[in-house]
Amino acid sequence: MLYLDPLTLDRYGLQPQEMIDLRESQKNSPDYAFIWLGEPLSQVDNAILNRDDLIQAFNRKGDYSGAWEVGVDVARFGQDRTVFVARKGLCAMSMQVWTHKSLTEQASLLKEFVSSMDEPRIKIDETGVGGGLVDICKAEGMDVVPVNFAQSAKDSDRYPNAASEMWFDFQKILPEVGLEGVYDHYAELMPELSQRSWTFDARGRRVVEQKS
Repeated sequence: MLYLDPLTLDRYGLQPQEMIDLRESQKNSPDYAFIWLGEPLSQVDNAILNRDDLIQAFNRKGDYSGAWEVGVDVARFGQDRTVFVARKGLCAMSMQVWTHKSLTEQASLLKEFVSSMDEPRIKIDETGVGGGLVDICKAEGMDVVPVNFAQSAKDSDRYPNAASEMWFDFQKILPEVGLEGVYDHYAELMPELSQRSWTFDARGRRVVEQKS
């Protein structure tokens, strides 16, 4: 079965303007995601990010003062995706998604992605194949910061690893975050952001559950 969400229909000019206007008028409705995007009415109790807060963030421009920073999630062939996201301050500015690209191709695409930005700082997930992209980009003279999500958290009494700490840090600032700049990717990002859950580890620390 092929499912086409309203945002995809917009992208290809297949949505009547009357429907677009009606949908836009209901963006702040608590049932918006259910009515217009086919998402369930409720979340699991242990979701990290509140869906209503996320809907507001996707409709918020945010404060984009500050330096350019780019986050890179690396994949290599297979079904996974390589993702570039640029932000300034608390505002997501743009996003690109790639599949089936070699590390050298990804380095070239990343260099092009940041070409119009003033001294961007690039944070790359170095887990797995990401370490190879870090090396290539450094050799190209880019300002790269390797990120290892499995490393110890800064507050190791509350979180077992950096990934868990980052998710909960993001939860704290979400009411100020602006995701309007990546609204075109709402259909992909909303489930990934709103369905990530957490639990306690043996020491009573909050830990993000695996994607699976």
